[in-house]
Amino acid sequence: MIAKGTPHANGSVLARYLVTGKDGERAELSELRGFAASGIVDAFRSVHVMARGTKCEAPSSTFMYGTPKEKRSTA
Repeated sequence: MIAKGTPHANGSVLARYLVTGKDGERAELSELRGFAASGIVDAFRSVHVMARGTKCEAPSSTFMYGTPKEKRSTA
């Protein structure tokens, strides 16, 4: 298994990517709580706005995992 974490400086861009993704990718939002916003894009945007008042450079992050190409099933 391959795991990779990536920091992001713009939460609303990350949220839009998570909502749309690319071919062969899958993202799932299991829970969104503690935000005044009801949608992921607005919630991530609010985190970005709050981070502007701090020294935080990348308030959002993603974690991706997958199987190496040579071990993927072709079935």
